[in-house]
Amino acid sequence: MVNFIVIGSLFLLFWLFGFGLTAVVTTSQCSKIDSAVSVKEGFMWASFPTIVYIILQLSPYVLSIFSEGTKTFFSWTGMAADEEGYKTLGIAYAMILSGLMVTTRMLHTAEVAVCKPDVSELAAFQEDLLKKLKEKQHDIDVNKPDS
Repeated sequence: MVNFIVIGSLFLLFWLFGFGLTAVVTTSQCSKIDSAVSVKEGFMWASFPTIVYIILQLSPYVLSIFSEGTKTFFSWTGMAADEEGYKTLGIAYAMILSGLMVTTRMLHTAEVAVCKPDVSELAAFQEDLLKKLKEKQHDIDVNKPDS
């Protein structure tokens, strides 16, 4: 009924994917990577779809809700599938939905945790900003028409 090797493999695969996704998101947002945050967020990202998988394996009623939904959704295609096919589609559908919800949470949490500037970054930004303002002021003074 419940295969712990499948559950462990699923969790490990999702954890690695969540770790990589967190690293990619923080790198694209602020060019920083924090391994500890990526490990934690990868764990959280893997937990929810895995829990949904366990619930669907243990509760035929909940599984029937998703499998009937996929049966209704795909019945217009004219392709007939057996009940096991619809159960598999129902499991995939539920895991995708939970993955999307956790991804939304992860995007926000990882960005907040990793992309906070530290004191040296703020000081460098301030110096760069003052330098640019002085250059603009100099350009304005040089190009100012004499009256």
